[in-house]
Amino acid sequence: MPVNVMSFHRMDQATAEQWRDVSADPDSVVPTRADRSLAQLRGLAANVGGFAVDELVHSLQCAAYAERDGASDELILAALFHDAGHLFGDIDHGAIAAELIAPFVASDIAQVVRHHNDFTSRHYARFFDADPDKREKHRGQPWFEQAEQFADEWDQRSFDPTFATPPLEHFEPLVRALIIEG
Repeated sequence: MPVNVMSFHRMDQATAEQWRDVSADPDSVVPTRADRSLAQLRGLAANVGGFAVDELVHSLQCAAYAERDGASDELILAALFHDAGHLFGDIDHGAIAAELIAPFVASDIAQVVRHHNDFTSRHYARFFDADPDKREKHRGQPWFEQAEQFADEWDQRSFDPTFATPPLEHFEPLVRALIIEG
């Protein structure tokens, strides 16, 4: 039975039947969760911020490097979404992105995304009189080596306008396979 979106106007006045209808399929609306996630990624194309490529291209390059290096599908998805938090601002963008993908990836992979700035700081922090070794506070974590590879081999080098960047459609089957309806 389709949910009548106008069936109640206040939560405290809804009936048990209305709540059953709503909770039966919270993602029954079109677009699907994967569609909404892909739309969020497309929104990164508006963010350039002085870099040679926009953030969508940056994310696609990061995912392409991960794919080229034989990373798991979950890690490729993480590379694709690692900067999605920038849609909401720069502060804690890794934490926001980690929460977006956490239901679909292993917890260690979400931690890589959550803390990727601490690892990439090695490549730029000295220009801001900041600590380039922020990653060291995470040494000993089971995901530390993955985060180093993510930052050093994929993320920090993914600003190249001459790179043969695959389109988002290349990664769409992976997004649809991993970002499933709950």
